[in-house]
Amino acid sequence: MTTALVRADESAPLALRPGQMIFDDLQQRALAQMGVKNATKADLAVFAHVCHRTMLDPFTRQIYMIERREMVNGKWVSKQSIQTGIDGFRVIRDRAAERTDCEAELEDTIWYDADNQPHTEWLWDTPPVACRVVLVKHSNKTGRALRFPAVLRTAAYMATKDGKPVSQWKTQPDHMIEKCCEAFACRRAFPNDFAGVYLEEEMQRTISGDDRERPAARKVTAADIMQPDPPADDEVAEGELVDDPSDQGAKQEEPVTAQQVNDEFKRLGFTVRQQPEVLHAASMIAGRTADVNAIADLEPAELAELHQRLHGCGNRGDVVALLAQINESRGDRDGGGDE
Repeated sequence: MTTALVRADESAPLALRPGQMIFDDLQQRALAQMGVKNATKADLAVFAHVCHRTMLDPFTRQIYMIERREMVNGKWVSKQSIQTGIDGFRVIRDRAAERTDCEAELEDTIWYDADNQPHTEWLWDTPPVACRVVLVKHSNKTGRALRFPAVLRTAAYMATKDGKPVSQWKTQPDHMIEKCCEAFACRRAFPNDFAGVYLEEEMQRTISGDDRERPAARKVTAADIMQPDPPADDEVAEGELVDDPSDQGAKQEEPVTAQQVNDEFKRLGFTVRQQPEVLHAASMIAGRTADVNAIADLEPAELAELHQRLHGCGNRGDVVALLAQINESRGDRDGGGDE
């Protein structure tokens, strides 16, 4: 059975029709008026496909496409990025709950201060250090309740410039990190429905001005944030390798294989169907300007770097943050965000 893209009056001029896989002329003009410009026919086709799969309405801003610029082969090119608002996330969540015959509800949000003290309201101008959101799925068939917690550190997601919060992260950081937590919990509870769907707030993490002054190999990344501190000398087991930040030329005793990298992507929630996303992410993290055809095409040093970065990520969101940071870093090294 074919389902409608959106639960709205299909006779409306802009309504997406059941089975419609491309935007018509009127819809394309409306998207251009909403800011979707310079998008190719292929970009619009992909956008229509995602709208169809998620059943979200682009004309009510449940889902939208944003143009970003990145340096490719020495030239600035436009790339389209599909993102979802928190309202769109909630629509997907409610539909997924209805389809699986369960009720989805959120427990009260908890914010944490620098002393790890919980607060059910955040009343300070300074950002909370972390946030906790728990989504609970109540099965109507079995009566069983499953809890899906999300605990995120603000510093891992906050968008900054020169070390200072920007945009809404500056004015309402408690609300921004709460939305990231809610999205994270939704993805844990309904992984198939939220595959490849991310909030804009999850992708805003940037490199501060101070970080840009450091050597590229030592930039603070999402992977670095997730890695534990190295053990003390007397805690290292015999034969165990410990990364030495001062020794950039250190090599692993055994070279990293393509299978090990694939296993890391699998651990982070990527599936075989998302192979193009995996290859694109792998190529970007490895420093390639064009996507490789297979992980095995990467050089041994690139595989080692890729494996290290992925190993420090705890979830797909960390990979997205890392990719956004790499994009920003490329723009900074090539002269800023404008031509």
